[in-house]
Amino acid sequence: MVIATSARKETGSKPMDLASCQNIAATLKDLSELPSQCKLYPAVVNKVKQNKEDQAMAVAFAGMQPGAAVQARRSRVTGYESPAKIKRRLTSSGTHHHVHPQKSG
Repeated sequence: MVIATSARKETGSKPMDLASCQNIAATLKDLSELPSQCKLYPAVVNKVKQNKEDQAMAVAFAGMQPGAAVQARRSRVTGYESPAKIKRRLTSSGTHHHVHPQKSG
């Protein structure tokens, strides 16, 4: 956060270049924290948005095993379902009720 505050002090004296804005964007999680001169660079704005999405995705898969988390992230990004999700979707779980026969007598 020190980088972002020092960059805001510099904005009044000289224009910020792309490299310094990218350095600032690497540490930020919210677009509102980005200096206004850096918002002129689309790549910098996209980087901050990507940081926010990565943080949200990390929270979504926090309790999973590493391999399963990677597979779930990949399937979410590419739009494909994981094999486990396909199996759950195609399995008719509603018809597997164990019915105990009533005893007569």
